[in-house]
Amino acid sequence: MKRINKLPTDLDLDRIRDEWIAIGLATGPNGPDLDRSIDLVYQAAGLEPPSLCIHLGSPLQGCYGAYFLAQVRAQVWDQVWAQVGAQVWDQVGAQVRAQVWAQVRDQVWAQVGDQVWDQVGAQVGQAIYGSHDSNWLSFYWVFRDLIPSTHKLDGLSFLARSCGWCWPFRGAIIITPRPGEIHRDGMMLHRDGGAAVIYPDGFSVWSLHGVRVEQWLAESPAESIDPKRLLSIPNADIRREFVRKVGIDRICYSLGARTIDRCGDYELLDLDLGDGRRRPYLKMTNPSVPEVWHVEGVHPDCLTVQDALNFRNSLTKEEIDEINGCDYYQQGDVILKPRGAKRLKSTPNVLT
Repeated sequence: MKRINKLPTDLDLDRIRDEWIAIGLATGPNGPDLDRSIDLVYQAAGLEPPSLCIHLGSPLQGCYGAYFLAQVRAQVWDQVWAQVGAQVWDQVGAQVRAQVWAQVRDQVWAQVGDQVWDQVGAQVGQAIYGSHDSNWLSFYWVFRDLIPSTHKLDGLSFLARSCGWCWPFRGAIIITPRPGEIHRDGMMLHRDGGAAVIYPDGFSVWSLHGVRVEQWLAESPAESIDPKRLLSIPNADIRREFVRKVGIDRICYSLGARTIDRCGDYELLDLDLGDGRRRPYLKMTNPSVPEVWHVEGVHPDCLTVQDALNFRNSLTKEEIDEINGCDYYQQGDVILKPRGAKRLKSTPNVLT
């Protein structure tokens, strides 16, 4: 293979990027080139094209269908993957695919339990992801006219333009459609008031600002949600979206918060988070997302905001010297201190 040191000057990377983003976020019926795409995938794997196409309504239905079909027909995913894809899978991530995968997993698990999950759930990893493979296929499409071996991916590339998730078998293939709807906030899956991804059979994914959540949190009006439900949510990302939606002030009021100290955008609160014990918590904005608030537990001895910040930044009172202490820096939640510094100022310089 000839080494490529420079891309052709007429290669329009912006156009290719936009085209493949559109493919990955496409909705609606299957495309007209579906049959040709399936034939190319099988030919690249050295297999006869299937004589039977089974159309199901969503990735969830596809998992169940693939499980049952696997009882009577041999799956050929490993053969397809070995020929056309194994070396390229880890290029980049795909948010829609990941969240659909997680929703399939949770819904299968909720319906059938872990005894059947090992068989039905395993079909997630045996799928060709169709339009949701656009992330890594786009990379190789750039080189399609430069590296002849990338033509092996033509079947998967055309399939991505034509349909959703698929399951290849010897002599048969299961086809599912692209979502009927995809809702986003920028590049993140998001819909407050409904499902962010909806398939024709009703299978859905609920997401707020890229975080997959349960249906009740996405669809319930904020004013109807009991703020105390926060205490039953173990996941930190979902708690953040709960707080963003319900409102930090309403949550603090519901939990009987009392302000101990206030300094700038920081407040030190006295809170009972449901176990009957009141403790100090530091309320603060997220440096990266100013409209998001955090409430973080601090040491029981903290009586002021500065005490809480010292605890959070791992500083003792003996180390603080506002006159001769070294400057240090904060990047998000990361504290950067000069190596070997014995004295530091009380607060860091915020980088962003």
